Parts: sequence; C-alpha cells; structure tokens
Amino acid sequence: MKATKGSASWAWASLIKGRKVILNGARWQIMNGAQAKIWTDKWITNIQGGALCPIPGAIVDRNAIVETIIDWNSRLWNLDIIRPLLSTQEALAIQWILVGSILKVDRLVRPDEKNRKYSVRSGYHNIHTHHHRSSLRRPSSSMSIDQRVWKLIWHANVTPKIRHFLWGALNGHVAISYVLYKKKLRNSPLCPICNE
Repeated sequence: MKATKGSASWAWASLIKGRKVILNGARWQIMNGAQAKIWTDKWITNIQGGALCPIPGAIVDRNAIVETIIDWNSRLWNLDIIRPLLSTQEALAIQWILVGSILKVDRLVRPDEKNRKYSVRSGYHNIHTHHHRSSLRRPSSSMSIDQRVWKLIWHANVTPKIRHFLWGALNGHVAISYVLYKKKLRNSPLCPICNE
C-alpha cells in the first residue's frame, strides 16, 4: 500500500486519496506473518486500536514482521523476543490470536463486516464514526454560543434564507474581512469601511 499519485488518472488519484478511508478500520489477518509488521500495523484483534504500543523508552525494530514471533513447529506464538516490550494485556491478546497457515499470505480484513471485506457501507460508517469521535474531542462553535441564541435564530419569524445567513455568520462561514483574512484571501482582517 505504498503507491503514489504521480501523474495518474483521475480514478487512480481518487483511490490514492481514499486509501486512508479504506485502510482505516482494516486489520491484518495473520496467516504466515510475512506481510504484517509487529509494531506499526493493526493486527491485534482484542485491543483498542489494533496495534501494539511498546513500553515507554523501548527501542523497537519498526520493520520487524509478525512471522518472527511464530513458532511453526508448535503453531504457537513465541513472544520471548518481544515480551519485555509488551504490557500483560497485549501479550494475552496476541496469545488469543489463532496462528494461520504458513502456505497463505496475510490479508487485510474488515472485522466490522460479516464477510470481512471492504464495502462503501463500511467506509461510510468508518468515516462517520471517526468524524463523530473527533467532534466529541473538540468543542464545536455552536457549543460556545448560548443555546438561547440558537433557539432565537431558528424560531425567528423570518425567511429561511435569513436564518441560514445568521447561522453562517455565527459559525464564521460568511465572507467578512476577518474570515477572508484567515483564509489568506485578504491582507488585513480590518473592515475597509470603519477600519476596525
């Protein structure tokens, strides 16, 4: 998944741009362990985020592949090499993962889908969930304005066009000098009429 845009067709450029959406929510299903990286890829099904997080201060080989911690004779995990770098929860989460087949390659799957394949539906839900989580982390502009103001605007006896304009003005969507200045479309945030 290291393709670049270059001078690609519109379709290819769109795929490159949408790659983040497709990969977000995908996890590696471990078969022979030769494709997934231990420390940088999402491959752990039982922990938040799906990726390992080494203990603070630990130096790890970010290119080490999962295959190096599989004992193919017993078809069990050999965590001796990395155990000092893991939390107890992560070590247990790895041990719960079934070892795949040495004859099959690792593959990206979507755990939230029944068939484990990407679909527009799963992409949409992933974007919506991500947007919802990020909006919960930061306060919205509507939260900094008193709810009574919003009620007054939305229940005002004016045309919908005026209500929409007021909503846009309060959310910084109207192209006043300050907004144009923030978008680097003007040299000054001051009003050209009153200079304030």
